[in-house]
Amino acid sequence: MHTHLYSLPAAVDASADELDAPVPPIEAVLFDFANTLFRMVPTDVFLRRVWRAAGRDIADLDVASVARGVRAAAELPHVRAAQQGRDTDPKLHREATRVWFTAVPQLAGIFDLAYEAVLAAENWFAYTDTVPVLSELSRRGIPVGVVSDIVWDVRRDLE
Repeated sequence: MHTHLYSLPAAVDASADELDAPVPPIEAVLFDFANTLFRMVPTDVFLRRVWRAAGRDIADLDVASVARGVRAAAELPHVRAAQQGRDTDPKLHREATRVWFTAVPQLAGIFDLAYEAVLAAENWFAYTDTVPVLSELSRRGIPVGVVSDIVWDVRRDLE
């Protein structure tokens, strides 16, 4: 039997013939949406957009400091606790994000704008290989499904 990194006792025991056999034809492909097909704009771009939407002076934005604050807030026990189950319901997602963002002093008073920016289509973009891969799968007649626990209907981004 061939060994590989995940040749663990819990792994399915495949014979050498099974491992050496040709890969069967692909009948369908299932993708996750976030961080597989699409991702958010970089943090600095996101923060600048939120700052502008809030009417704040960009010169007053210290992107590195706010980004550190966002990361630090994510580690706070009450913020971590609020994230449990957040992707199961839009209201829970909003509340979890509110708890997180309001723990960042620089985001005080602009949660609604920041949350709208999280959901805004213009703040999500396809990876460079997304369109070519989906186009090729379509050309070959291979059905594609996209799943996500993201809070909005991802079909808006796939049109």
